Amino acid sequence: MQEITEQIIMSELENQLSPSGINVYDYRFRLKPNIHANPFRTRNHQDIKGVCFHQTLGDGDVDSVHKYHIGDDNHFGKPLQSIAYTLFICDNGDIVLCNALQICPWSQGYNSREGDENKEFISIALQGNFKGEVHKSDNSPSIEQLLSSIIIWRVLKKMFNFQNNDLYGHYHFGKPACPGDSIKNLIESIRSKVDNKVGFNTRQKQYYLNALGFVCAVDGIWGKNSKKAVKDFQISNGITADGIWGKNTNAAIIYSLKLEDIPYEKI
Repeated sequence: MQEITEQIIMSELENQLSPSGINVYDYRFRLKPNIHANPFRTRNHQDIKGVCFHQTLGDGDVDSVHKYHIGDDNHFGKPLQSIAYTLFICDNGDIVLCNALQICPWSQGYNSREGDENKEFISIALQGNFKGEVHKSDNSPSIEQLLSSIIIWRVLKKMFNFQNNDLYGHYHFGKPACPGDSIKNLIESIRSKVDNKVGFNTRQKQYYLNALGFVCAVDGIWGKNSKKAVKDFQISNGITADGIWGKNTNAAIIYSLKLEDIPYEKI
């Protein structure tokens, strides 16, 4: 297997994104570390198990976020050695490499899952303050940011041989507002492709809607009340409320079932 280096990743990102006018930068030597902070731990490429997306919850650029993270008044409770992400997606879609792959930035924190989420995930932050659960905002990622997010995932997935369920958001680790509804829906749409091979028949759809609190008859007939239940679910989950059980609705249903620990094998 060819060694995966930052240069190879950045070169492939540039090849795929430059036709869209999106640039790729290496800021590892521009972002000066806090030499008085505890250094980040290191890892081997074999330690990396997936990718985790974040939002910065502010409008500051990569330099200002770096300055905030290495300062005394950040939300981590202590100054960090450097910005707490491997990659940074600017509001115009430009991608910045902030830390080497072998560096474990303190970005996911620690949750109850088995394993070391800071060591096991490449952390990617989108510049912005986006609408999401708990955190109220009218903002969404730019089209360029969404494109960069998709291309980053595709490139890393291929190079590291990731599976779709190796893609995460910070909300998987106890931060429900991060990275916001738009990226969350994108993540769950990709992750659910693992499960979409198991199709839901009409009766199953009705059963799961009821299990999630959206009432309709479980009779195998897809009528007006079933469509209304789907529409209510869509409204509750920030999906276009058209009453149609499409790809995004299917992904959101699967995510909700997993979140509520409701098994979704055939009934």
